[in-house]
Amino acid sequence: CLEPHDSFEQLYGSCGVDKRRHRMQESQLLRACQQIDALDRAAHVVEFGAGHGDFSLHFAKVREFNHSLPMPSFLLLDRQSFRSQSRRDGALRKLGCPVERFVRDVRLWPLANEVGEGPCLFCAKHFCGSAADEMLRLFVGWERRPAWLVAATCCHALIEREMMAEKTVAVLEEDWGLAVSDLKKVSGWATLNQLEDPIRKEKQRLGAKAKRAIDTARIAAIQAALPNSRVELVWYTSESVECNAITCTMMP
Repeated sequence: CLEPHDSFEQLYGSCGVDKRRHRMQESQLLRACQQIDALDRAAHVVEFGAGHGDFSLHFAKVREFNHSLPMPSFLLLDRQSFRSQSRRDGALRKLGCPVERFVRDVRLWPLANEVGEGPCLFCAKHFCGSAADEMLRLFVGWERRPAWLVAATCCHALIEREMMAEKTVAVLEEDWGLAVSDLKKVSGWATLNQLEDPIRKEKQRLGAKAKRAIDTARIAAIQAALPNSRVELVWYTSESVECNAITCTMMP
């Protein structure tokens, strides 16, 4: 898996075990952003499924850590109203970052009207099930360049066949002979515990394999739609069973 960003120990080295695990995942995802040049270059960061906004705040702190880098603007999207008092919007603004929040269905979000000129990063640490497919569809249709995608996929058992890209379904069902309904069921096994039982351990392995198959088909769909882009599936963390991220770079 990926090493955390160089700033991790200085920024979060003293935090508690559970908080450290989450911050570690974010830092490893930021390393993925760095590897495709989005961490330094993005002028706008669109975080899908933002919740508190922890990932965006971590992104901004890393920019501050690097001193010479200007702060991006942040657009934070959730599908449902998020009223928690623990939102990080104020902390982002204190760092000099413009912040806007949106409660939208991704399919109805005219994102191009909300984002200013300049390079844009689409990112998600947790965008469950077919919400990820809607995010990917929005990214594929994005016309401005450069643009980057870093999406940690999760909750594959919640995918909906009709919401997936036609190419994704075709790769799974026609090319590989794998029914989406079967993959949904099997992917849920990835979270099994008590792995001293050999049957449960094998089911857990198959669950992880099913999740990877879905994401690999998603990558094939992106590559077909954006033949000049660079798309990869990255094993970015060992801190969670939701360990894979799709990255993509669209250059002019």
